[in-house]
Amino acid sequence: MGLDIYFHKTKRTEWERFQNDTQAKSGNSSHDFEPEEIGYFRKVNFLMSFFDYDGNCEYKEISRERLQALRDACAEIAKMKPVRYEVTQYAYGGTDKVKVYSDADQKRCAELLPTQSGFFFGNTDYDQWYFDDVKEVFVWVDGVLSDLADDEVVLMYCWW
Repeated sequence: MGLDIYFHKTKRTEWERFQNDTQAKSGNSSHDFEPEEIGYFRKVNFLMSFFDYDGNCEYKEISRERLQALRDACAEIAKMKPVRYEVTQYAYGGTDKVKVYSDADQKRCAELLPTQSGFFFGNTDYDQWYFDDVKEVFVWVDGVLSDLADDEVVLMYCWW
């Protein structure tokens, strides 16, 4: 189990039709609504807080402006460089070299893209994995913004 975050896109008219049909049927839509999946992230919990997503298994429309703000926040964080590397020795004999970021950079991350805790939401540290997720999200959102037509909307859908 875990936090699964999906992003979809669809024509605005399809989204509006789905919303109207769902409201008319008290949540039980008979309209065939199958938006195109354009992204998937697992346990990238800063997306929850950034988009103020508080539902479970519900679509939420994400504005182009909010996507641009995400891209800008990711770009700023992606420029941060580790201050040192720590080596972890494992019992089986392997080692791992982990990037460590400054306290000031971690504080800035908490301001720009704060992590969010929750049941099965994953790690909330501002560590190497957080920074790797930020870079992956930056590449994704930059591509979405370049491909998004004026008559399309982006939807977020989470399951945990």
